Amino acid sequence: MNWQPMVRRVAFGLLIPFVGVLLAVALLLGRLAQGPLDVTGLSHRWGGALTHIGGGTLQWERMTLAWQPQKGGHSSKLLLQLDNIRFIAPSAPIQHIEHVGFTFKLASLLRGTVRARSLEVQGVNVTLIKTLQGRVQVAGMGRNARTHHRFGGDESFASLVPYHMDVRDLHLTMLDEAQPDASLVMSMPEMQADYEPQSGWRGQFAFSLQGPGLVDGTERGTVQIKGDIAPEGSGKSHWHFTLSPMRLPALAPWIPVANEQKKGLLVANLPLAFQLEGQFQQRGVLGAFETLSGTVDAGAGEVIRPGKMPFRVSSARSHFTFGPAHADKPEPWALALHTDLTALDSHEIPVPFVIDAHGEMDHLQHAHNVSLTVDGKVAAFDFATLASVWPEGAARGARRWMTTNMTAGRGDHLRLILYFSSTTGLAGLDVHALDGDLIGHGLNVTWLDNMPQVTGEYAHAHFIGPETLQIDLQHGHIADGKGGMVLLPSGRIILSDLLHHEQMGEFSLGMEGKLPPFLYILSAPRLNLLARHPVDPATTQGEMKGTFTIKLPLKKHFSMKELQFGAAFDIRDIGIAMPGIDHVQQGWGRLSINETSLTIKGGAVFRGLTVAGSVFDSFQSNVAGRLLLKADLTAPLGVAEFRTLGVPASIAQPSVLKGKAQSHVVYEQYGLGNKHKRTTAHLQLDLTPLAVTASFWQKPAGADAGLTGTILWENGQLIGLDDVQVHGPQIALKAEGRVRQGQVGGVHLTHFQLGRTEGNAVLDWPLKGDLTARYQANIQAELLDLTPWWGKKKGQPVAKPPAGAGKSPSKSRTSFLPAGTWKVSLEANKVLYGKEKTASHVIVRAQWTAYHVTELALHVRQPNPLAFDLTPIPGQEGAYDVKFTVADFGAWLASLGIYQQFTGGAVDLEGRCQPVASGGSVTEAERTMGVGLGLPPFTGRLKIDNLALEHPPTPLVVATLAAPLHWGQISRDRFEDVQIRAAFHVAGNRLDVEDGRASNAIFGGTIKGQVDLGQEMLHMQGTLSPFFGVNQAAGSVFGAKKGSGAMAVTYKLEGSFAKPALHVNYLSAFVPAILRRLFE
Repeated sequence: MNWQPMVRRVAFGLLIPFVGVLLAVALLLGRLAQGPLDVTGLSHRWGGALTHIGGGTLQWERMTLAWQPQKGGHSSKLLLQLDNIRFIAPSAPIQHIEHVGFTFKLASLLRGTVRARSLEVQGVNVTLIKTLQGRVQVAGMGRNARTHHRFGGDESFASLVPYHMDVRDLHLTMLDEAQPDASLVMSMPEMQADYEPQSGWRGQFAFSLQGPGLVDGTERGTVQIKGDIAPEGSGKSHWHFTLSPMRLPALAPWIPVANEQKKGLLVANLPLAFQLEGQFQQRGVLGAFETLSGTVDAGAGEVIRPGKMPFRVSSARSHFTFGPAHADKPEPWALALHTDLTALDSHEIPVPFVIDAHGEMDHLQHAHNVSLTVDGKVAAFDFATLASVWPEGAARGARRWMTTNMTAGRGDHLRLILYFSSTTGLAGLDVHALDGDLIGHGLNVTWLDNMPQVTGEYAHAHFIGPETLQIDLQHGHIADGKGGMVLLPSGRIILSDLLHHEQMGEFSLGMEGKLPPFLYILSAPRLNLLARHPVDPATTQGEMKGTFTIKLPLKKHFSMKELQFGAAFDIRDIGIAMPGIDHVQQGWGRLSINETSLTIKGGAVFRGLTVAGSVFDSFQSNVAGRLLLKADLTAPLGVAEFRTLGVPASIAQPSVLKGKAQSHVVYEQYGLGNKHKRTTAHLQLDLTPLAVTASFWQKPAGADAGLTGTILWENGQLIGLDDVQVHGPQIALKAEGRVRQGQVGGVHLTHFQLGRTEGNAVLDWPLKGDLTARYQANIQAELLDLTPWWGKKKGQPVAKPPAGAGKSPSKSRTSFLPAGTWKVSLEANKVLYGKEKTASHVIVRAQWTAYHVTELALHVRQPNPLAFDLTPIPGQEGAYDVKFTVADFGAWLASLGIYQQFTGGAVDLEGRCQPVASGGSVTEAERTMGVGLGLPPFTGRLKIDNLALEHPPTPLVVATLAAPLHWGQISRDRFEDVQIRAAFHVAGNRLDVEDGRASNAIFGGTIKGQVDLGQEMLHMQGTLSPFFGVNQAAGSVFGAKKGSGAMAVTYKLEGSFAKPALHVNYLSAFVPAILRRLFE
């Protein structure tokens, strides 16, 4: 196949249309070059109007095209002109533009984009609408209107700027859907701007804004903006702008940007006028300012920042310059500013400010390193209104403290210098250092929140570091709120970290005065330094003088760990009352505290003790062998001091103790390293100067006697109570503590001697936290001498109840047993008691749990065998058998000093303590014996045989005369062979005698009734029968009660234990026994 003819035909087929197109274009360009080509008819043939997607139509009256070939270095251009353009939409004003002319860049058209080389606009009258959504659109364009961006994201703004612009008679009216009655009108009678590559820009413009609140209040006002641009050659031009007074917040609602972007416009709510000028260096069509200067004038208004106090301005004028820091280098840029400003404080008093600022930035458009120094001066101001004229955010740390805590007084010559810096541009600009000073007169200074103020101060404040302010104080005082005050002749306050969120305060105050005002200040809730030892300042006295230093974070809430304080005070005549210590009186000495230790040297009287010595407390780290804490205290102890320490008054009295002992306590704590410590307390009581004449021990003055002991702790845990010794005439003791788990759980008395008593003992008690609460005491004595404690001395007064005081209602006696589980045993080969009475081989054992006795035994072998046993009954919970026997009841009573006239009498008591079944009418009190042993009710029988009464009373002697067979008892001065039988019941602290009889062959009687042990009252009754042997036999024949006779009298015994009343009915002796009950 021959391809060549085919290729020639295809080539000619394509070439002919291409040549045709070129010819058509050439003809069109030639026609356009001859003059404007009117294409109105052609445009109308295509439609004559454009329908906008959002509604409405766009019309024009005339459209022309023209061509300008390349000439004079300017590229070829295509011109488009439209006249009488109108946009018509229903329910909207007609938008009209008289003339619009575009000069297109041909190179841009060939690349498929539209770029204007020049723009001419004349006679514009357009209405804009700001929608509820914040968009701005031409009135009449519906909400479906969209903005189509035809430009690529990589194209520069310079490529869009025309070289020539001529705008005349432009009027734009903006309406707001949210405020139908409001409008903003912009008028531009003229704006011309031309750009020449060699000379740069030239031109001028003038336009105005008219709207509500732009100048003053809510009234409509007009703002004028003017400017002109003059070329200076070499691509430089001089720009000059003026702006008449305008309130920027009034313009903010009309700007279609997000609220975040409007914040800057809302700050200055005051009229601002600008005059700006600068030198502009061309870089292509655009460029940048090489220098900029201007003047800003402000009228009366406020600087408002959300959440901050407004800054009220009366007037202000500021001048600034901005340009290269060095004439031969374009960068860095330097700023200089001078401002004269008059502010109004909260009392409407003018406060003049002078502010100078200078700074540098490394790059104008992309700054990284920025520095700025602001120097402000205020000649005079009132501290009470300082917060209203010190803008928030300016040196916020210093402002917060000074405006909050310096609340009254006059300030002079305030100078505040703020040093700003940033390495991240203007957005990161922040204060990094402060400087300045201030003089204050008659100041009221709050040195701590919620603390009394320092008043009447003279102060000099000055910065001693980039963020540290020092305030020197003189001639002040602190009122305690109670009418007293503490003088502050001098002082110093240092505020640091002023550029941080939280500041530190260090207060050093010279203080002197009475003690009560000091304590009122220290006990204030903010300091709360007396929380561990509360003191009522009103009960104190004395004087203090010294220096108080405290360092703490300046925030409302802080922990004691964050508090640092020191003091050095001389104290004298101190009197103070502290819970747990009682009254401290006549205190004197010196208290000092520093970075390493606390030391107190001196003395005082408290709890009747005159204590002298020193206390040392180290704050240094724990190093092996280092002394961390030491207290060395001495106190003389006499009668009054021993009473203060709790020694019973029977011992601590002048008849027993004469002279004064000397006590000495040395408490030492040493470091072991690595947080370990060992503590020792050496206790010494020298009794040598003391004379003792107690019933159980006597010692003359000068005889060597004393007490020593050592307590050991390690790491705060008790490890030993060692070498406890007591020595002296007829007294000796050696003991050591039984330490378990860091606590003293008992004591081992390896040997003790007190007077004639001698033996050893082991005592154990539960540790803290031990829920078993078990106690044990095991005492073994060769000789136990009870005589010093036996009975009361003659002449010792017995306390009487107050007049009119009655007995409380009968109730069970509260247990006198200690709480817990106890096991006590005592074995003594010999016991001395009473008036040198002796008992041999005495054994005592007792056990109780939770106030309930579970076992009790007392056995005496000689000289009068005695046995008491209370033992549990197997298989019966809470039930006990009770048995008590005495071989010679009379001798036993006599040895105890209870009663001396009984002899003989074998006692046999048996019974049982039996729990009461639940339910019924038995009260809770009646479920126990009520004698304080926690035992259930007791029921038993008592039998006493062969009891004799020595030296019987006359009635019994007369009765004996009626029994001739027993007249021998009269010569022996005895009433013999008495038998006692009784059945009784004890419950609820009440004794019920059921069947009581006492009789011999001569005389007899019966008894029954109740004894209320709680109220100490008697309610007893019975009969008395003479000639008992015969009378009883006859009585049984005639039906008398058991134990009485045919001839008997009745009686009643009633009343209190102290004054019982006996009522005897003698007539009942002549009544037959069968009727005698009527008299009972």
